Amino acid sequence: MAIHPNLAMFLATASGEADSLLGDLPASREALRRELAALDAPRPTIWRATDVVLAGGTGTIPVRVYEPSPGDRRPALIFLHGGGYVRGSIETHDSICRLLASNAGAVVFSVEYRLSPEAKFPEPLEDCYAAACRIVSRSAEFGIDDERLGIGGDSAGGNFSAGVIRLARERQGPCFRHQLLLYPNVDMKADTESFRLYSKGFFLDLMPFYVASYTRDETDFDSPLCSPLRATDFSDQPPATVMVCGFDPLRDEGVAYAGKLEAAGVPVELVEYEDMVHGFLLLRGVVREEADAALAACGRSVSRALMRQ
Repeated sequence: MAIHPNLAMFLATASGEADSLLGDLPASREALRRELAALDAPRPTIWRATDVVLAGGTGTIPVRVYEPSPGDRRPALIFLHGGGYVRGSIETHDSICRLLASNAGAVVFSVEYRLSPEAKFPEPLEDCYAAACRIVSRSAEFGIDDERLGIGGDSAGGNFSAGVIRLARERQGPCFRHQLLLYPNVDMKADTESFRLYSKGFFLDLMPFYVASYTRDETDFDSPLCSPLRATDFSDQPPATVMVCGFDPLRDEGVAYAGKLEAAGVPVELVEYEDMVHGFLLLRGVVREEADAALAACGRSVSRALMRQ
């Protein structure tokens, strides 16, 4: 399978991650926001999007709440954005969350956790867990059913999603009925064929930089909260949808994670977009038909998992 022609043209002219990270981090974060806004298609409409602030972590956590329609005791999805642990925000993932909410018929909560390297493992993960707990504690106020709760995210957000599920099990926290892992980073020291083939020139060039920014030292690499693939127990996990891409350095670790879940008896839907690159859901202006179709399929998976029984 060849890479999608639109992506081939885009990659041939893109400046690359290294250029966008030159200079100070605040500037590079703003540059990413502008770049992704330029690469997005028109923002999807939704019934209501509201910004709230939750107590948690070492202070407060901004969250954007996406509601596809009014109602009470609605299903909900907590969404954790990607960005290599150092970048990304509610704003960069606004279109993704709007489409997920509309396609799933669920309230989506997009969490603005602290970024690295200012906040190292496990601080951003703890932000995500705290936000999940606060959302559940205010479920009546938000008009959601805390027994129909999913969690998910892309790339680094997939890592955090898997970590939050483990923390919830350890601490008797929120009960998740579904996990949506979109090209997730689940192994901090992966040495895979896909990493060797696609770690340069395929929209994810700086994984070593991201890992070094997020972790305190290499002793973090083996923690199942930091590298979920390295856990020894995959039982009692919620059903999963795992998306991987053919030209993604993280492809093989995502496939391996789905395999670990399946071997433990967890229902898993593994979906591969063979001609796509890491992060393609953010490139709606480049591959709109494919990105929107993938998000529609994700929404259907979430909807099925969170149906009232």
